[in-house]
Amino acid sequence: MNLHFACLRCALVLTLSNIVVDVAGADALPPHGIDFDKQQDIAFFGDSITHGGSYHQSFQLFLVTRYPGKDLWTHNHGHAGERAAGVLKRKLVAIDFAPSPPDVVFVFFGANDVRRGHDLYRRTMNELIVQLQALGTRVIAMSPTPYDSQHTHYPQPEGGEARSIKVKEFADISREIAKQRNLLFIDVYSTMEAVNREGQKMDPKFSVIKD
Repeated sequence: MNLHFACLRCALVLTLSNIVVDVAGADALPPHGIDFDKQQDIAFFGDSITHGGSYHQSFQLFLVTRYPGKDLWTHNHGHAGERAAGVLKRKLVAIDFAPSPPDVVFVFFGANDVRRGHDLYRRTMNELIVQLQALGTRVIAMSPTPYDSQHTHYPQPEGGEARSIKVKEFADISREIAKQRNLLFIDVYSTMEAVNREGQKMDPKFSVIKD
């Protein structure tokens, strides 16, 4: 099993306890709660990590086991190699979602955006969110996953340590955007970094990103 995707799946599922509720016995939804007792059409919108499908399948399994018989649908809208700016350039929000807008969209870009500037990422992510919300869709933001400087299979021109720092900066930007727009934010970066640090205490060569 790819440990990177295993950690990503765990980070997402752990967050579910903060966003799902059983309406029976609950007076009101928590501030960022999603009412899965009602029909929900849920989309996952991102780059190749989403395109691979492994983490959103864990979400789907969580839903069908916790809410059997409910009318809940999940859709994978992953685009391998894509960036937030590319989404806007290719009008992917309109192509993917305008014909039948989902109730909820998890937005998960950043891994490829680090090759560009901070300002471009901030601007294009904000515009992407605006376009989704204009369709009446609830947006949930996800941070990019970490890049581990111990990882050597895919060396980067700027060097591993520099890339690690840059990904952290982009994760911080995604958190800022979510806060400014009052979006639920799933911080997979911090969760996976914590797993990495603990693993490397026992084995300096340990990495959540090995392949």
